[in-house]
Amino acid sequence: MCSLVTKPDAFLSYTRFDDRYGKVAEFRKHLSDIVEEVSGDRFEIFHDVDDETGVRIGQNWNSVLDAKINETRFFIPILTPKFFKSRNCRNELRNFLKLEKEAGRDDLILPIYFIESRILEDPMLLANDDLAQVVSARQFWDWRKLRKKRINSTVVVDNFERLARQIELRR
Repeated sequence: MCSLVTKPDAFLSYTRFDDRYGKVAEFRKHLSDIVEEVSGDRFEIFHDVDDETGVRIGQNWNSVLDAKINETRFFIPILTPKFFKSRNCRNELRNFLKLEKEAGRDDLILPIYFIESRILEDPMLLANDDLAQVVSARQFWDWRKLRKKRINSTVVVDNFERLARQIELRR
């Protein structure tokens, strides 16, 4: 069976630890579906555990991630304490910031505040971290309480729909 490899619309940046119970994967799947629902167009979010990543045995994983970042229109960082401590997540954000700047845009990073992070709440810590400053200056989606709710609850679905409509406006 042959599958078409398409360019993803968005790149999901997260730590594996933060997805140990599948909450990030669940978030990604529902967001992708609801953007498609409100727009009528597919919305592929690259998630590095998908079966169809196109990665070959022996291939350099970091180069694959860099290529996927370069192909996407949106960058979705899942903000947690681990995100800000992850060298890979920080590099992914830095790489996308360059692309966003080259495109003359400042609205292609869609931060999802998933787990409360001291670095975003403590002004002293925030002042000493350039990337935390960048994401905190953006409008982010506060998912800290929503991530604990059932994915099909009305409040969660309503928030997914609002986020999906914002994405559709920026496409």
